[in-house]
Amino acid sequence: MSVGTDSYWSAAPEFAIAPKPEGQNQGMGTLMAIEGLVELGMTPAQAIVAGTKNGAIACHRLDQFGTLEKGKSADLVILDADPLADIHNIRKVRSVMIAGRMVDPATLPERPVLSARQSPLTARNRPLLFTPDAAEMQQKAPDVFKLVERRRAEVIQRYMGKFFADGQRLGMVRKDVPARLIIEILLAMVQSIMNPPKMEELGMMPKEGYTGILKIVLEGALTTKGRKM
Repeated sequence: MSVGTDSYWSAAPEFAIAPKPEGQNQGMGTLMAIEGLVELGMTPAQAIVAGTKNGAIACHRLDQFGTLEKGKSADLVILDADPLADIHNIRKVRSVMIAGRMVDPATLPERPVLSARQSPLTARNRPLLFTPDAAEMQQKAPDVFKLVERRRAEVIQRYMGKFFADGQRLGMVRKDVPARLIIEILLAMVQSIMNPPKMEELGMMPKEGYTGILKIVLEGALTTKGRKM
């Protein structure tokens, strides 16, 4: 038997809207799984083997890690207390060695990528990805949302701009209004409507808001020929 956990990276940290349960965080989830095996009847020694040697066997990498032997990767932890006396002592880490080099646990991860510090967004900030004008986003993650807002505008201009330009060329979109002006009107509508206060005021979900905006823009822009396509 080996250790299995529900550990996962989830969304990019800068877009996380709520903290994950402790048991789903890398490292901690594995420790909790080892402790859980003891709760289910294993001895501490058996649980530790399940989380180390047996895990390496399951990965077909026992020749590289999983036990302390000459020639294997020197990745290990030194504890302040005996885990055989109390399995919870596996949390009392004094030192960490990676590839034979001692590191300070307080500095880990040394080069965070997916585990970078998360932005202080909460579940109630879910709609904030639709506007840069929300006060909480401006206060806590202004740079993040400015990027989101800029990318959103780029996507609208790229795809809808091509749609309107091609539509005018094919006679499906009216030509008395420049395609660029239609795009600016669309962007202005998205900017003013797709934000949490306005969505709450209208009693609508973001998908409904986008759909309504596109209906108004398209039905006002398409010719009779275009509407029949």
